[in-house]
Amino acid sequence: MHKKISVPLFFLEAIRLEPGFMAIKAVREGKIYLIDEALVSRPTLRLLEGIRQIFGILYPSSELNM
Repeated sequence: MHKKISVPLFFLEAIRLEPGFMAIKAVREGKIYLIDEALVSRPTLRLLEGIRQIFGILYPSSELNM
């Protein structure tokens, strides 16, 4: 199961103000999520935890999130 991290409003606003980012549907709809970069930026076994977190965000009702 992934940890739900609420994105601070100032962070969301900074992304919205970034040139070109409003062209991204997820940004327009406020569907922005944080993932610990240490989990997904290096090819280690922690990458599996990062994948689990992303899966949990994309498929929150999946029984695989148990």
